[in-house]
Amino acid sequence: MSTKRQQFFAPVKKVRSEEIFPNMNFSDHNDHCIIVDRPDDGGQQVVNFVSERYGLLENKQFFTELEKQLRANKLRFDTEYKHIDFCKYYASYKVEGRDLSIGQTKYMDKIKPMIQIQRSYSSQIGFRLLLGFYRQICSNGMFGLKTTSVANLKHTVGNLDKMYQTINTTIQSFLEESKDTIEQFQVAGDRVITNWEDRVMEVTANTAFPKKSIEQVVNRINFESNQNNLPITDWLIYNGFNYQLNHNEGIGGSPEAKIKLDKELFKHIIDNPFDAKFDRELVVA
Repeated sequence: MSTKRQQFFAPVKKVRSEEIFPNMNFSDHNDHCIIVDRPDDGGQQVVNFVSERYGLLENKQFFTELEKQLRANKLRFDTEYKHIDFCKYYASYKVEGRDLSIGQTKYMDKIKPMIQIQRSYSSQIGFRLLLGFYRQICSNGMFGLKTTSVANLKHTVGNLDKMYQTINTTIQSFLEESKDTIEQFQVAGDRVITNWEDRVMEVTANTAFPKKSIEQVVNRINFESNQNNLPITDWLIYNGFNYQLNHNEGIGGSPEAKIKLDKELFKHIIDNPFDAKFDRELVVA
């Protein structure tokens, strides 16, 4: 088992809080706690305080059955697991055999559907199903640029069958409609931008993207255009920003915050065609 998978499926349990903190007083709302057995250092980490009624749903129990059902529905996928401090968990599934192309056909800029499930033991995020796309050309994830479906599901053991049914139904609908979903991507792919560095400045000036990372965006766009013989379009410019959100460690924030910024960037680019020279002095570092 890989290290990421081992950590993602680390054992977790619910115990009485007084067993861990015998000198503290607890109410009915926090008389139990959730503990993760960390495989990285062998320690135990308290990630939440809950009531006795809290139904603990372990990652191993939920995701093992979910992936079994996805395969039973003849869905082929590559899986990536991620966690933050053993509190927040993200399982991403890149769907195989459903490739789509953006821009002029000869450039073969392909994307594939991508599914992400978010949940936490710490109550920091709710249980969510997000659907987006993954861009193969640079493996940047492209996640969240167009979240077409989000299912907020109750985080308990008692409704697992309903959760699985909702997830499977939502995913199938998303896949069936994916060609229509990427219509806006194609709009961006058809817009060739002449003064493209000015376009980068204009997008930065009108969104929350950090100005300190403009140079990295420009460098990435140049690299992808030259490396893959791609025209510089709004699609390539968008992906220059998106790449930084996925790979630039200098850009802080949670995955949820980056998805929100990603959507803001894409919406601005789509809603505001660029056909004039931009005054760079408007971008104040």
